[in-house]
Formats: sequence, structure tokens, C-alpha cells
Amino acid sequence: MTTAEILPNLDAFRREIASCPNAIEAIRGDFSALCRHVGLNDEQGSHSLYAVTERLLQSIASSFSSGHREVLAHFRNLRKEMIYSSVLDSAPVGTDLLILEIIIDAIRPPQGFINSPPIGDWKLAVRNAIEHQLLSPSYYRTEPEYIERFHRRDLEVARAALRLSNRGYSIQRETGKLFLEQPEEDKLVKHLQRLVTSFPGIKISKILFSFLSSAFDPLQERYHYVRRTSSSGIGSPQIPINYLLQICAKHPFGVKPYRGSKKAWEELISLSVDYAAIFDVQHYSSTELLFKNTLSLLPFLQELALYDSIFPVPQMRSSDVIKVCRGILGFLDHDEMRGSGWMLNELFAVGESILSFGKVARGSSAISLSDVIRECPRVKPEIVRFALNEVFCHPPSGANQRFNKPTDAPEDYLPRESRSGHDFFERPLLKTGKDSFFLLEKPFCSAAVIESVLTALRSTNIKSFESHVGEEMERFLLKELELHGIPTIQGDYDDAIGMHGECDVVIECSDTIIFVEIKKQTLTRKARAGSDVALIVDMAASLLCAQLQAGWHEVRIRRDGFLLLKKDGGTRRVDLAGRSIERIAVTLLDYGSFQDRTLLQQFLKAQLGADYSVTDQGLKSKFVKINEQLDKLRIQVAELQRYVGGEAERFFNCWFLSIPQFLVLLDGVSSPEDLKTALWNTRHSSMGTMDFYFEHSEMKRIRAENS
Repeated sequence: MTTAEILPNLDAFRREIASCPNAIEAIRGDFSALCRHVGLNDEQGSHSLYAVTERLLQSIASSFSSGHREVLAHFRNLRKEMIYSSVLDSAPVGTDLLILEIIIDAIRPPQGFINSPPIGDWKLAVRNAIEHQLLSPSYYRTEPEYIERFHRRDLEVARAALRLSNRGYSIQRETGKLFLEQPEEDKLVKHLQRLVTSFPGIKISKILFSFLSSAFDPLQERYHYVRRTSSSGIGSPQIPINYLLQICAKHPFGVKPYRGSKKAWEELISLSVDYAAIFDVQHYSSTELLFKNTLSLLPFLQELALYDSIFPVPQMRSSDVIKVCRGILGFLDHDEMRGSGWMLNELFAVGESILSFGKVARGSSAISLSDVIRECPRVKPEIVRFALNEVFCHPPSGANQRFNKPTDAPEDYLPRESRSGHDFFERPLLKTGKDSFFLLEKPFCSAAVIESVLTALRSTNIKSFESHVGEEMERFLLKELELHGIPTIQGDYDDAIGMHGECDVVIECSDTIIFVEIKKQTLTRKARAGSDVALIVDMAASLLCAQLQAGWHEVRIRRDGFLLLKKDGGTRRVDLAGRSIERIAVTLLDYGSFQDRTLLQQFLKAQLGADYSVTDQGLKSKFVKINEQLDKLRIQVAELQRYVGGEAERFFNCWFLSIPQFLVLLDGVSSPEDLKTALWNTRHSSMGTMDFYFEHSEMKRIRAENS
């Protein structure tokens, strides 16, 4: 039998509450009778009303002999459906919600990964919950302000669905879910795009960045547009700025004659807000970001990926772009002729001129061929024309031509040009004419300069290109650390029992040793669209792999007290000497919310109980390797427990940063102790935004104000 067959739908649940006999009303004043009713012996008068209600909670849980995880998920979905119904059908919640809350509070799934089918008597659980509510009428509350506070997310999803329904869109309802079927979603998206073309997209992008202008950080050269959660759960649906910008990039010049108006603008914003809300990925309460386990983590990762694709604006500090390009391509001769006769230094010059055009910190820019030729006097005009048209600019057909919805993801079996999803991140410029171009906004387009250069080089078929880039990332970071007065050690070692290891970067502080491990893996478009398989593959190849490597360094130095690192014929000894260990995984570009420290700890803890399987034969070998990594992680954690202990502190010393984030971290740093101070800036605090850049900036500001 399925869950739907042995657990109630909302109508059946309500009918049972309405028809359930009130067996406890007649004995509410007789405490001994109450004890006998719930199975407590009160001959000695040793029990209290609290003990009676606790026994009822235990009885609710024991109403089910197995499948507690699925039972809990089902009743939580019933609660969502009840909240949705209160908005969409004007149905009162009243006592029905109280009974649901009591059942949800009583069900406690067992620890660990146990996935058994639900077996039990849900009607018995309802009866016990009703009796609990009668004995504790103030235990839960259903006043409007209470529901508004503790169920804000579900309320806002339902309100968005109601507004969409009132606009003529058909909303589908399943237990715990509201959604648009594909024809309706297609209709909505087409209307959104018609609204964008009536302005056109370039104008809308300017308005959106103007809206964000008060949140511009001149030091980080980025706009801070982050999730806002609170302990109260009160908040408002966010504007899906990233999604709108991607649609603007698809339709930058619109359709003449432009008919955009104040009314059309208001419709565009309100409709896009409601469309984004229906995905149900915006968090309102800070507690929603916590307490994930092996089963709940993957759906949460999918939520985070979609949230990042819809709301926050992906950005990079433009002043770091060419520095990173030169650094990660250090294995190449930058003056060697390549492709159709261009040199890397020429591409760097053109890329730098694009990002520094107008010498302003921000703002959209119209750029002409003659402007860039003037800015790059050492580059031949024909190379400038080639670089602008063939390297840095999207083709005349435009960007994002196969992108419509946040969930659009590339299909690997199709040719690259036929794959769904956005591709604006691949090139920074849009074409406006034969020799004229447009840059939407520098922070938004900066990282695309790196991708443009890498794409141009990939077309020249350089042997082992990707591997060389990964190796140069390490050299680049070492050089940056050296420029900031931070000595580093790296090398291979064989520990006391003959186990081999390789340290990418070791930084010694007075009371801390920092192990840095670098992986080139980026977060793919498929993962950003919420693909569960792609998310696991990308996270395993970056975060998990790097942290596993750094974890073995920690195990061995804690066990032996030192590491002997050998490199280029020399040997350096790193002594533990009572110091603490920090472990940093570094990837090339940002992973967004996935680089939050709170999520990082939950992700790594959840992997201790995970075991993955896939039906796609082409992916089986990858997941065999991932499961092998997880086996090693469990062995590693068990080893570390011998030296450090403390379940609560597990993985607390782990970080996940990108190269752009590391460069921001190094601002104002001139010694190893400064680096530790910069790390500690956000080590013990979280604002619930899951945004490294914002929280690092805010904590620096707060500490400066209080110093």
C-alpha cells in the first residue's frame, strides 16, 4: 500500500476530527481517571498533568510502528495544504491545525538513515492528539498573528497562487504543493517576456540596478541583494532580480515601438514576484536553514540552487578579473600567437578595457569598436575587432535564446547550441550593431570575461588544458598570499605509517594551521537549475574531494604531531605544537549559497549517512566513486574522533571558498595573523543570508564601529 492509501488526505483528516468521540471530557476533573485512561499508575499520586499529556504524545508516536519519516513528511504536507486552503478557499483552520501541530510535534523519526514504509493507525493518532489539545488548550495557538508568524512561507506561496489565479492562470494543487502545469507556466513566461520587450530589457536592467544602488559595496564592487530571514519568520516575497536580468539579457533591445508604461512596469514586477514565489524556495525563518539530515538535505540543496538562480545577482569584482585570468593561465606564453593570430595579452587588454570603460565603478555602458581601439593602442585594430565580436560578445542572435524558466537545464545529449538554459554568463557583451556593443552592468558581467577567455583557448585544443588551469589556480593563490605577506608551505609527504598525501597550501599562524585544498570544478548550469544528480556530482568533485584531502592532513598531523613536506628536493617540517586546524576548500568561481558555513557543516554531516545510487548507466561509475569517497570520509571522521572528539564541533573548522571570495578575504591582510583575523570575522556568526560577501562586509563594518 502507498502512503496515500494508509494516511489521510486533508478531507479525511478533517472528517475524522469532526466525528471523533470525546472520550476525555467526562473525566477531565478526575485526575486518577485521566491517568488510567492514558495507562499511567497514579496510586501514589506521583504524576502530574504534564505526565498525562506527555503520555498522549508518546501514544501518538507509537500509533505508527514504522515509517515515521514518511508519516512526519505527510502530516507536514497536510499542514501546508491546510494553510494553502485557508488562503485559496477561505477555509478556517481552527482546531484542525492544532491537532496537526500536535501530531507533527509528537512524531520523532529514528536517528540515522532508516527508510521503512509507514505502518500504523492514523485515526488513533488523531484521537490522542484531540485529547492532548483538550487537556492543554494553550499548548498551541491559531490566532491570525501566530499563523502569520510561524507559517509565513506557506501563506506567501498561497497568496501568490491566489493572485496568479485571479489573473487567469490555473493553479494545480497536490498535497503540500501548488504549481503551474507546463502550458500555464509557458503562457505566464511568454507574457513576462512580452512585458520586458515593451521597455526594452536594457532599460529594465538599468532600473533594477538603480533599485539596488543603495546596496552597492564599493570595496567589493558588488550589489548586496541577499535573502532576509528572521527568528520571527516575518518577511515579504523578494523580487526575482536575477531571473529578470536573464530575461533582459535575452531581450535587451525589445520590440519597437516601445509601449512600456508605469502600469506595465507594475505588472512586470508583481507578476514576476508571484511567479518566483510559486517555486516555494524563499526562506523566511532562520530555522529553515538548520537541522538538515541525510534525507532532507538533497531537497534543501535543490531549493538553494533554484533560489540562487532566481533571486541574488551573480557578480564578481571587476578589478580582480584580469588578474585571475593571468594567474590561472600562467602555464601559457601570453605573447604566443594562437587561433586566428591573436595573443592572450591582447585578449587581456581588450577584456580590461571593457571592464574599465568610462572609469566608473558601476553602470551600464554602450561600447564601440573605436572606443576600445583607442583604449588599447598596442593591439592591432583587426585583433580588437576579432576579440570583441568573436571572444567577448554573444552572437547576433543574442544571449539566453533557449532560456525561459529558472528550471531550464541543458540536456547533455544535445549539441551545445541546442541546449536549454541561460548562457549569458559565457560572454560579457551584447551586440547592438556592426561595431557597437553593450555591457549590462560590470559586476554582473565580470566573471563572463574569464569564461570568454577560457572558451577561446579551449577551441585551440591545448593538451591537458583543464588540468593545467587547476594547477595554475594553486600557483596563483600562492602568489597572492605571498603578496599579502603570508608565507606558505606545500609539498608531498609520507606519514609515520606510510600513507601518502599532498598539501596544496599550508599556512602557519601562531595558534592555527590552515590547510587549503584547491579544486577547479565549477557549479554547472544543470546543478544551478536544481538537478539533484548534478548537485551531488558537482559538490563531490569540489567541496567533498577537497575537504576529504584536507581532512587526511589533519588526521596525520594530529596523530604524528608533524608533517614532513617535500618539494623540489627540499623538506619542510610542519609541527602541530598544540595548534588548532582549519581546512579550506577553494574552487575557481562562486557556488553561491553552497559556500555558507552552516550549510557546509550540514552537508558534510549528512554525507556520513549517505549512500547514493542512480539508474542512469552513464553516471554509475561517478556515483561508485562518490560512495567510495563517503566510505573514506566515515573512516576519516572516526580517526579524528580519537584525537579531537566532540560531535557538536564536527566540521566546524571547515570552509568552502572561491578564488574571488579569497581575494576579498585578503583585503587589508598583510600577515598570517591578519588572514586568521579575516577568517574569524564570520567564523562564529551567521546572519542567515548564506552570502559570504555580504556577511563578511557587514561583520567588518560592525567590528569597525565597535572598535
